[in-house]
Amino acid sequence: MDSKDILRGEVKQRNDLKLKITRTQMEQYFETKSEEFGWTPYAEKQ
Repeated sequence: MDSKDILRGEVKQRNDLKLKITRTQMEQYFETKSEEFGWTPYAEKQ
């Protein structure tokens, strides 16, 4: 395993983390909005 592979792995981990954070924020956003407007909570639709 050379340094390029290690770097690629770190970048992937960082991107995965970013996606996870974004998803959580999106879910929280939809849950908040659904409470405001009386929509079905986002989590229940799945």
